[in-house]
Amino acid sequence: MSYLRLVALTIALTALPGIGETHPSGHPRVCEAQADCPGVEFCQGGLCQRAPAVGDHGPLFGLGLPEVLAPLGSDDEAHAARLSRKLRRTLGMLGPFVIVKTRAGDSPSPEPPTITGIDVEGWHQAGAHALLLTAVWSVQAKASEEPQVTLEARLVELARGRSVPLAAARQSLRHDEFGRGVARLADEIVLHYTGRPGLIGTRIAYTKRLPGGAQEIFSISLSGDDERQETRNGSLNLFPTWTPEGTLAYTSFIDGNPDLWLGEKKLSSRKDLNTGAAISPDGRTVALTLGRDGNAEIYLICRHSGALVRRLTDHPAIDTSPTWSPDGSRLAFVSDRSGVPQIYVMNSDGSGVRALTTSGYNTNPCWSPVADVVVFDRLVAGQGSDIFAVNVDTTEILRLTDSPWSNESPSFSPDGRQIAFASNRDGESQIFVMNADGRNPRRLTAGAGPNGAPAWSTLAH
Repeated sequence: MSYLRLVALTIALTALPGIGETHPSGHPRVCEAQADCPGVEFCQGGLCQRAPAVGDHGPLFGLGLPEVLAPLGSDDEAHAARLSRKLRRTLGMLGPFVIVKTRAGDSPSPEPPTITGIDVEGWHQAGAHALLLTAVWSVQAKASEEPQVTLEARLVELARGRSVPLAAARQSLRHDEFGRGVARLADEIVLHYTGRPGLIGTRIAYTKRLPGGAQEIFSISLSGDDERQETRNGSLNLFPTWTPEGTLAYTSFIDGNPDLWLGEKKLSSRKDLNTGAAISPDGRTVALTLGRDGNAEIYLICRHSGALVRRLTDHPAIDTSPTWSPDGSRLAFVSDRSGVPQIYVMNSDGSGVRALTTSGYNTNPCWSPVADVVVFDRLVAGQGSDIFAVNVDTTEILRLTDSPWSNESPSFSPDGRQIAFASNRDGESQIFVMNADGRNPRRLTAGAGPNGAPAWSTLAH
């Protein structure tokens, strides 16, 4: 069973080009060779298909990406090596692509910059359906100007022997703008092959334990090379989340109590608990756990003033970790009212509470921004936590990770096609990204940790 089956009745995939796109006959076109497929489709698995959108179930798309060319013996060779690494990492992180670095039987000689000289058969045998040729060279600047380089790119569809027009095909960049240039190019390629914009401009916030004991909030983009420290208060900071406009909210012990901060503003400082904030889709209210009555309950407060709006739960058990449905009409949350933590759902006024899970030890729910699917982590006997998804309507559950390591704290990308999560599969906890069906996990953070509690932003900033 695939992720697509889990959300088949709720996600609007049929309106978007992707795997399984139907033709007038109502069925995907069968193919034996590339010549059997029209348009930008490719013969994969015996069917004419577009490159799968991030998280779609289907074959990944082979993108040939040889080394960036530069004038021999120049300083630009170092720029080319840097850009090669950034391009491969960035496009590989986006999900639908398998990056093919060399053609079958490759020799040290580079690909020529002309379509007629490309070893089409060699790249096909290596698994590539398209080829991205790139070159970089320095541009002479005036004494008063910063040095610049020109990045030129050509995307070639191998079977058709033609170039795809790209707005980002030629860019003039300062040395500190390489990331921006690569992001623009990568987003355009993703849009061409999936029909959906890329996620390069979004950021993932997370907690990082620092030497000395402080835990600060950091963020990082999908390129993975621009980690940014968001808090610097030397305290314990927890549960980062984002407003629709891109402002960070988090819980901090900076004043001795777990208070909720929205950017530089303390939004809620009620006694005991102000944790697990979730900003409503319309940005007007915040669902969070308060301990004001001596027990952990879920409330709504005003996003701007912090004033109480409504109490949503009223149960002797612990109720925590709210997460909104895409339309703001419901929330999923964690409660141990059955004896151990389970995932529940309720209406936005607190009515209609029902269980989504009934077994296991389940925490950290996150509702898909495009479907009635909630991902969460579950303790698995003998191997730590793994990530699961539950269909809100049917309560059907799908396991997304299955490993001897701990995988926890899932967070959906704003398009619902990828999931960020924390895992200790490489030692101490780091942030990873995987497709929404659990395939293609890629490590995002590097260096010292541990890093945890990822939260994906909704906007590019």
